[in-house]
Amino acid sequence: MFISGYTRENAMSHFRFILSFTLILWGFVSIGFSQDNVEQPEVEPVLWESLLWTVLIIFVILAILALVVFFVVKMVMRWKAMWQKTQVLSTDINHLTHELNGKLDTIQKINIENANKFKEIESIQASVQKDQESIQFDIGRVITYLEKLNSNRSVDVDEPQVSINYPLEVEKVIQSAKNQVLKIAKAYENGEPIELVGVDSPTPSQNVLIILNSMAYDLGEWKAEIEHSATTNSEFVDILTNAERDIRDRLKRIRSESPILPIPLDVKTDVNTEIELNHIRNQCIAYAAYFEGVLTGYELTYKVDEEEYNQFIPQFIRYRLFNEVADFVPFEDLPEKMERFLRFLDYEVVPIEIEITKADSHVHDIRESRQTNGEPGTVVEIILPGLRCIADGEIIQKPVVIRGE
Repeated sequence: MFISGYTRENAMSHFRFILSFTLILWGFVSIGFSQDNVEQPEVEPVLWESLLWTVLIIFVILAILALVVFFVVKMVMRWKAMWQKTQVLSTDINHLTHELNGKLDTIQKINIENANKFKEIESIQASVQKDQESIQFDIGRVITYLEKLNSNRSVDVDEPQVSINYPLEVEKVIQSAKNQVLKIAKAYENGEPIELVGVDSPTPSQNVLIILNSMAYDLGEWKAEIEHSATTNSEFVDILTNAERDIRDRLKRIRSESPILPIPLDVKTDVNTEIELNHIRNQCIAYAAYFEGVLTGYELTYKVDEEEYNQFIPQFIRYRLFNEVADFVPFEDLPEKMERFLRFLDYEVVPIEIEITKADSHVHDIRESRQTNGEPGTVVEIILPGLRCIADGEIIQKPVVIRGE
């Protein structure tokens, strides 16, 4: 097929038509010439007959030429149309090939990312399984030790025996363990911090979760310490309470994306002896401990917006904690109290010794000067402590001070 609508059969049909027409005309011409060549008595040639044959021959030649030209032009036009369509198809194919290559590159990148994430998940699962096996091993040792203690107990034969309803006792023990696990799960959903220690090479998301849990735990301890101190400051307690609540709310929001359900408790309930009952008690203790271990492993699988928390954590520690609690903590105690939070940022309090440290505008924000009996040019009062980077000493926040004169 040359192009749509014109096939090889069409071309052959046109060719046969031209050939037939040419042969017919040529036949007429041949007959005319044969008649002219027949021996006839010499007669005077007729002028109009000669002209007629001449015109007829010219007409035949022109007709043949016209048909040939028509056929050639038609073929050229169809070939031109076919070439133009070929060019359009070639352009479309190149465009589609480019788009296909782009999509293949995108798919390849996605496959690489998915492979990396899968490896990361496998690593996390292996770490969690290792921790769970360690917990189960320790729990097994505890159960064995408790059972050994129970088996060594002796009962005085003269002491009256008390009848025990073992099925009822088992039901109470199991229900108590389930309630304890539900309480742990509820606290976890509400942002209760859990201990995440000994995590080897944590991912950025895991590092954020470690920091959030650690800050929530440390803020709770600090608040309890202030509440039980002899000089309780309600405003200071409110600052710590609000800061702790903000961190817990973030943990609660992260955990709500994939809530966890308590694992089922599978223990033998058909018991008839005190030893068997104690064995079930030990299993229930191990059940609660195991669930806490599961929460630890589950916590490390959450994904957080790293960019969001890379901005939130420094701002929270600097403005919500450091600058607000500085008014309630003596300057000499501030480095020790804030160290557990500043260590996450590699910060430390800018050291200042009253009437010894020179006031320097490159390091300090000198708010005003005051006449004193001490060394002129030294810091005589700290209005707001400052922060600097431990690694290179870069000033992150200048301490606001008063210079002595």
